Amino acid sequence: MEWTQIFIPIVVSFAITVSVMPLFIGYFQMKKQGQVTREDGPTWHSVKTGTPTMGGVVFLVASLITSLAMGLFFHQFTPSLLIILFILVLYGLLGYLDDFIKVFKKRNMGLNSRQKLLVKFLVGWFSTLFIEVKAFQTP
Repeated sequence: MEWTQIFIPIVVSFAITVSVMPLFIGYFQMKKQGQVTREDGPTWHSVKTGTPTMGGVVFLVASLITSLAMGLFFHQFTPSLLIILFILVLYGLLGYLDDFIKVFKKRNMGLNSRQKLLVKFLVGWFSTLFIEVKAFQTP
């Protein structure tokens, strides 16, 4: 693997994130959508109230765009890349659901750790199963 196949995607993904993140933060601040803090928490923690969350969406979209574009550009668009991106999207959806519950349902806890662990386990298990079944079907 050449250094350009590593360096170019990193730079492109960073550029997308740096250019889009301020717009994303500004949009959520304008809509007054942000993190809710617990009433019984420490008083200094109230500073986080209203902090825009869901920034992972920007990282996820930047990673997807970069991976797909570079996979096509470097002729590395393989089933392995698609499986990895599918897993990335599923974990991103888990994070989005957690933040969605925090912001829009105004429930500061989001998903509990058992729910997150269960989803991650299922994604990993099904991904492994898919990869193993796919491996046996190769001619």
